Amino acid sequence: MSRYDNPSTSFLAVVLFLFCFCPMVLSLLPQNQTEAMNNLSKNLTPTIPWSGSDPCAWKGVSCDPANSSVLGISLSGFSLPSSDFLPLVCKIETLEHLDVSKNRLSSIPDGFITECGKIKGLKLLNFSVNKLEGVLPTFHGFEALESLDMSFNVMGGNIGLEIDGLVSLKSLNLTFNGFSGSLPTKLGKSMVLEHLLLSDNSFDGKIPDELLSYENLTWIDLKNNKLSQSIPINIGKLSKLETLILSTNNLAGEIPTSLVDITKLSRFAASENRFTGSIPSGITKYLTSLDLSYNNLSGAIPEDLLSPPQLQVVDLSNNALNGPLPRKVSPNLFRLRLGSNQLNGNIPSDAFVGVHNLTYLELDNNILTGSIPAELGSCRSLALLNLAQNQLSGGLPQQLGNLTKLQGLQLQFNNLNGTIPTQIGQLPKLLTLNLSRNSLGGSIPSEIANLGELNFLYLQGNNLSGSIPYPLLT
Repeated sequence: MSRYDNPSTSFLAVVLFLFCFCPMVLSLLPQNQTEAMNNLSKNLTPTIPWSGSDPCAWKGVSCDPANSSVLGISLSGFSLPSSDFLPLVCKIETLEHLDVSKNRLSSIPDGFITECGKIKGLKLLNFSVNKLEGVLPTFHGFEALESLDMSFNVMGGNIGLEIDGLVSLKSLNLTFNGFSGSLPTKLGKSMVLEHLLLSDNSFDGKIPDELLSYENLTWIDLKNNKLSQSIPINIGKLSKLETLILSTNNLAGEIPTSLVDITKLSRFAASENRFTGSIPSGITKYLTSLDLSYNNLSGAIPEDLLSPPQLQVVDLSNNALNGPLPRKVSPNLFRLRLGSNQLNGNIPSDAFVGVHNLTYLELDNNILTGSIPAELGSCRSLALLNLAQNQLSGGLPQQLGNLTKLQGLQLQFNNLNGTIPTQIGQLPKLLTLNLSRNSLGGSIPSEIANLGELNFLYLQGNNLSGSIPYPLLT
């Protein structure tokens, strides 16, 4: 008998043929997970186009490397109107990540909280950008949950103990809701929270000292609430803090000097509050970004404030600061806004030499005197130079023609004299040129007609003569 006549050999050949040439896909998931995924698919049909016998191949489903268990389900962005499917998800006992963001869900069923709270490894829940109403659910179980995102919904009410049972919680995002009352202080009994994002709600009262017990916090965002009173003076206790955003509240008092001690703090924003007093010296020692605009801060700008080399953004506009401009400026400074204060003295001629990344310089509405430094022409990245409403005098430096990226040049309401340099016509991206209300004389240079992007030209209130260059006249 030949080897082709052996029945076992023939059967093996058929199996090999089917395995190699037939388009057959078999799920490696255990039967209970396959059934659970199929039930979930039936509930979501026709909104979710899941098909095929292997749930691990479905869009938004992630499995472990061996495709033997479901780890993640993402149903983001399908405009799902009903949350009836959520309890079915809880049948996947190996689930670690669930993302149902960007839908139209209005509620979370009790069955979901009860059943999914039993999943031992569930680490992430994302319900953001839905239409969830009512109060925050009380989360029972969820012992492994590290990230809870319920931002951009329409939830409200006070927050008490609803999330205190989340012993592994590291990130809480409740921004853009309607929560009110005091800031929550029960944020996980293990106190391992790192990210606390509660902006754009209606929280009121003070920033509670209890928050300072969460010493792992690296990110706090409380902007756009109704918080009042002062920042806790010992906030420097949060030694791991990297970002602190308190803008657009009713906070008052002085900026705590203990912030200077947080060596990891990179961004501090507290604009649009009612802070008073002076700016602490050394506050930018570790910062890359500082925004204290629209407050009632007074006194001089600390001489060391602009000098730290990592500093990129400073906004102190709309305060009551006085005294001279600091002479030492970080070479990496990108944006400097000091407008609408009471700063006086000259613009230091050497302060901006070598500041090649400077893109926005706004010193408008102060009491600055002296001339415009020619050295500003070395700031080749400038897109906006606003020195309007000061008491600057002298002529316009020819070196301004080196600012080939400049889009806005605003020098109105000063005491500038002399003629308009022809080099102004070398600014190919200039959109706005405002030289009004000065004492400039002579004719308007014909080179201004070369400014092909120019949309706004203001020259009124000077002593200019002659005609307007063609084609600006048309």
